[in-house]
Amino acid sequence: MNKAVKFNNDEMKSLRKSLGLSLQDVASAIGSSRSYAWTIEQGRSEPTGRAIFLLSAVLGVTMDRFYASNNDQNMSRVGKLSAIILKAIADFEKQEAKKGQ
Repeated sequence: MNKAVKFNNDEMKSLRKSLGLSLQDVASAIGSSRSYAWTIEQGRSEPTGRAIFLLSAVLGVTMDRFYASNNDQNMSRVGKLSAIILKAIADFEKQEAKKGQ
């Protein structure tokens, strides 16, 4: 029986949390709303190809990680560094937004 391959939303959530990223951090990085990122993470919608590509970059994994049946791969150092940089940028933008108020 040929089953359709489904995006692994639990893997997305696990990776995001392990990197200390908020849904807003991820949404900003992929150029979407927080609510869209939430619906993907909850498995309520399938991400677009563009979103999968950007998610893999933000979370430091290859795109197939979201479809692999065995998700025991380790994140690369580059992926972890990217996440740290993304978090720092998000924090900086929050601080700048507060200054502008």
